[in-house]
This record gives sequence, structure tokens and C-alpha cells, in this order.
Amino acid sequence: MVVTIDSTVNETISEEEAALYDRQIRLWGLEAQNRLKRSRILLQGMTPLSAEIAKNLVLAGVASMTIVDDRIATAEDALNNFLIPHDAIGTTLACASVQRTQILNPMVKVSAMSSFLTDGFTSKIKDYDVVIMTTDSFKEDLSFWEAFDHSVSDSELKSPKPLLILAATLSWWGMAFLNLGNHEFVA
Repeated sequence: MVVTIDSTVNETISEEEAALYDRQIRLWGLEAQNRLKRSRILLQGMTPLSAEIAKNLVLAGVASMTIVDDRIATAEDALNNFLIPHDAIGTTLACASVQRTQILNPMVKVSAMSSFLTDGFTSKIKDYDVVIMTTDSFKEDLSFWEAFDHSVSDSELKSPKPLLILAATLSWWGMAFLNLGNHEFVA
């Protein structure tokens, strides 16, 4: 079975996808599921919060997720993050988390990338629809995120530019800053 949304767009999902995402399709519709299916996510920082974000997005059926974190996985990371196996201690957090993330949904392309936060980062993020940055040290990273946000907003990237999200947890508290672009509504 192949389900088609609109013959002019020719967006289809396979029988396997229809079975896997049946609950979601009934909840928010086929068009929304197809938008998810086309979404390319860049996840900067493999914190415990990132693990939850990655799990939820991969299970929802995004097209791809690229994980970026050059920090070396420690025993503490393996205890605090369900995507980091104990046998991956000593590798980068991004590489350590790819296998378990991929197992969640084989239809999603999951990969690791070395740090994109270097000169020329705008050329690297142009292929993503959403850039999510998570942090354990919110105070230091907020100013960096603001600079990153302004750089992306001022850059000559494709339109629409990637949506930017900074999220952090601090003990029992959590917060997020979002730049979801400009939207105009006509009433």
C-alpha cells in the first residue's frame, strides 16, 4: 500500500512507514508526518536532555539526525545518558550515541559529525531544517547561542533559515530559547 497526500506534490509513504507511524498519522495527519519525514535535524551536544530529544525525534520519523559533540565519553556519561553504552567510553559522545540512536528507528539516517562550530559553520548548517543546541553550562553557552543565532540570522543562507533551539536542564529545572523565524499572520 502506498498512501498519497496530494497528486501535485506526489508525497507518499510506504506500507512499512504507514504501519510504523500509524498512530502519529491518525493523531496529526499524513501531511504533518510527511513534513517530519523530510526534516533534517542537527543536534549539538549529547547531554541527557539531548538523548531524550534524539529519541523523540527519531521515533517520530525525521529524515535524518546528525549528532555533534567532540567531548570524550566518560563512565559518568554512560550512567547519565541511555544512548551512551559503557563500551563506548573513550570515544566522542557523538560517535558513542549513534548506534543506540539508530536502533530506535532504522528508517532514520543517524550520523555523527565533528564540531561544526568553526569558521564556515553556515555552509555546514545550510542542509539542516532545525539546529538544536543543548548544554550543561547554560550561563556560558547562552552568550554563544546568541552570537550563533545572530550569525545565522544575518547570513545569506537559504530561505527559510534553519530553526534554532537552545535547551538546557539545571537540576529539576529546564529552559529553552527558540528562534523559529519570522511569521506573518493575516486576520
